[in-house]
Amino acid sequence: MMKMKRCLIVTGGTIDIAFAKDFLSQRSYDYVIAADAGLEVLRPLHISPNAVVGDLGDVDQAVHTGDDLGEGAFDGGAPGL
Repeated sequence: MMKMKRCLIVTGGTIDIAFAKDFLSQRSYDYVIAADAGLEVLRPLHISPNAVVGDLGDVDQAVHTGDDLGEGAFDGGAPGL
């Protein structure tokens, strides 16, 4: 029987970072998708998504280019999970 994969899809909006860190520390995901401003939500969680979808119109340019995350920020590795 095939093992079910788990995917985390993160959208923009208001989030309690401490809650999110605790919630995510108790779970694991095979794939992380940032939807638009969800990319900014992942930044303080130190999570790089496997995929980014949307027009990124509401995303800070530094986050959009990965400049503030360091080299290889969007390599699909989803560190932290």
